[in-house]
Amino acid sequence: ERAQRQTVLVVDDAQDMHDIIEARLRPEDLALLHAYDARTALELAQRRRPDLILLDLDLPDQSGL
Repeated sequence: ERAQRQTVLVVDDAQDMHDIIEARLRPEDLALLHAYDARTALELAQRRRPDLILLDLDLPDQSGL
């Protein structure tokens, strides 16, 4: 039985940060989720329960804190 891939939620409003993080994590065989605002990030986090969240503190719709 194959182990389930770990999931990382990347939350940043800058596309270039998503691209950099994805390029770095691609070799690790992780499932990546992407959100560009806090509302979407919260929805994804509740629905998918990621193992790790990489969160920008300066989001357009609310603070990452």
